[in-house]
Amino acid sequence: MEYTSNKLSKMSGVSARTLRYYDEIGLLKPARTELSGYRIYEQSENYNSKMCKYYKAKMYNIYIRFHSCEASPVNRSLIF
Repeated sequence: MEYTSNKLSKMSGVSARTLRYYDEIGLLKPARTELSGYRIYEQSENYNSKMCKYYKAKMYNIYIRFHSCEASPVNRSLIF
């Protein structure tokens, strides 16, 4: 099955702008790009976009925990 970036965005919960950014940095490339400029994704990219969203959320949580302990270096050992 094939999806446009708008359809994939709605299915995966990742914004269309984020999908374009992932394409720019090479993290999540579309299966092909139409002559009109539309990015076409396949089923595997749907799974990958959900994984990117999951890991992005996990990294954000680690970032928040790390910086909340910044005032007390002793507590950093609890994060890792």
